[in-house]
Amino acid sequence: MTMADRLEAASTTTVTASVLLIALILQIIDIIYPAIGMGPVYVLLLGLVSWRLSRRAAVFSAVIAIVLNTRATIQTGIPTTTTITLLRVGLRCAVLAFVVATMWALRRAYERERASARLDGMTGLLNRSSFEAAMVTMLSSTTMPVVVGVMDLDNFKSINDHHGHAVGDDTIRTASRAAVRGLESYGFVGRMGGDEFAFIAALPDAGSGEQFAIDFHRTISEALISLPALSTISMGAVIAPPGHRLDYDALLLRADGLLYTAKRNAKASVIVADVGAPTVLPSAIQLVRRGDPAPLRDPQTRLVPVHS
Repeated sequence: MTMADRLEAASTTTVTASVLLIALILQIIDIIYPAIGMGPVYVLLLGLVSWRLSRRAAVFSAVIAIVLNTRATIQTGIPTTTTITLLRVGLRCAVLAFVVATMWALRRAYERERASARLDGMTGLLNRSSFEAAMVTMLSSTTMPVVVGVMDLDNFKSINDHHGHAVGDDTIRTASRAAVRGLESYGFVGRMGGDEFAFIAALPDAGSGEQFAIDFHRTISEALISLPALSTISMGAVIAPPGHRLDYDALLLRADGLLYTAKRNAKASVIVADVGAPTVLPSAIQLVRRGDPAPLRDPQTRLVPVHS
């Protein structure tokens, strides 16, 4: 891990404590050896505060640095006048204000670039690589069962062909917003490419996974049905207990297989299976008829034999 990575990983409390400690050391040096002049080091310290802490903290630190460094300069005993002292203070204010403004602008640009690298530009969801990284982190840290799902829009190409790509893009964005709303704070959702999405969510218990997936599918379906160009979505989801041995690739592959089984049996549906089953036992498939919101309010369910 590089120094920059360590700086980004450090908590606000750690950074604040480090800044205060360094400032205390600088002040002690200024008191004992005032002739050295620690002004340039204060600039570096202010740069750190501006980069990692808030702009308000940076402005406050700049004021404190000006006061401390000016006092230390006066203590050197070098003859000076009020005009010279004011010029010194003004010069320090200008330099430190420039440092704060520059570092803050750089930080904002850095945040924009980092978000751009992590997020899908059209939907604001995690992109594929960021979703996989978040999934790995969640699988390695959670002590709860998880449900992992893959989903894509049904007959999406026909929407683009008959209604135009602008309508297709709006359909993808609508599905994305509904997915975020349906997932709430339980996990992450990402756009894997085109009209395909994936999600992972922590569960209070493994038995709630199927209902969670069905409710999640319903939330997205309700949003899609409201669009002028009617669209539906199919989903495959697997439920994994805590500490399972499959990695994220295997979970996504299994969910992807269930997705295409759902699309072959009945589009606009969801299949949920336990990850430990060698084959998918008869599973509940919730049917959502195109353009008919009634099944969303009163879900119809049927059991079908499905083989992986």
